[in-house]
Amino acid sequence: MNTFHRSIVAALTTAATVCSALALAPTVQADALAGPLVIGQNQDLGGAQWRYTESKTSLGAAGDQASSVKNQDVVAWVLYDDTSHRDRHYCIPATGYIPNLHDKKWNFGDKISSVKRLGSNSCRGYPTF
Repeated sequence: MNTFHRSIVAALTTAATVCSALALAPTVQADALAGPLVIGQNQDLGGAQWRYTESKTSLGAAGDQASSVKNQDVVAWVLYDDTSHRDRHYCIPATGYIPNLHDKKWNFGDKISSVKRLGSNSCRGYPTF
């Protein structure tokens, strides 16, 4: 391979590396901005707080004490009243905040058993709080 061909290969390799880095930049930035789903033991996030950054099929005792929820993530989350993402559920979009899950509108206090992090901020296909 002559010097000219090596220069072309080097330039193409550099361009491909730059393009790959730029393609990843929005994902890296979004992940850096992502916060947790916060479940509060009491209304208005009072009392103990539990933080989730990934889907969980069982929250254990934490979900049985949930009275409020705030989504500090950049994507939507679905909260289920049974383990393994089953039964009645509601979606909470990014920045969503429910200060009182016991409200008659949804009657979801002390009933969260599993949570699922969605891939976008869309709640399409899920009922919302």
